[in-house]
Amino acid sequence: MFFLENDKIGLRSLSMFDVENSYYEWLNDTEICRYNSHHVIPMTREKAEKYVESINQSSSDIVLAVITKNEKEHIGNISLQKIDMFSRQAEIAFLFGNKEYSNKGYATMAAFLLIDHAFTAMGLNRLYFGTMVENVRMQRVGEKCFFKKVGCRRQAIYKNGAYHDIFDYDLLVEDWIKCRG
Repeated sequence: MFFLENDKIGLRSLSMFDVENSYYEWLNDTEICRYNSHHVIPMTREKAEKYVESINQSSSDIVLAVITKNEKEHIGNISLQKIDMFSRQAEIAFLFGNKEYSNKGYATMAAFLLIDHAFTAMGLNRLYFGTMVENVRMQRVGEKCFFKKVGCRRQAIYKNGAYHDIFDYDLLVEDWIKCRG
């Protein structure tokens, strides 16, 4: 059963079933984690199981597995993190690890579902994310979802032997309503 869905994908809570398959291995893959904060320390099955247990108890984070409806494949995760109901904002984050489904629009589809839920069902006013300057694919997903680039944090992350700048993006509910029509 899906929490959110469209005709191609469904979003559901991350589960132990996902850990048993390939989820935790994504976090040990250099290519998958090239532009994110993962792959600094090794991820084990046990650590991943503890993470799934804790995230499913969290009131400030929602992590959803992205599942293809036809193949029933877990291809990635999308999340709202640091949910602040006082300020009505949250960080949106993505981790797509099944390379077979890369560059086919699944991240954008998942984002549309979760963004709409965040603004309509949760009453949030603002979503935001940061991404390394080199992560052009994430920037394109953000722009397709009407996020605006609002700044740059210089040398904000140390990754792959160097410091990298982070572009910051945000989306307000009023912009979402206007752009979605």
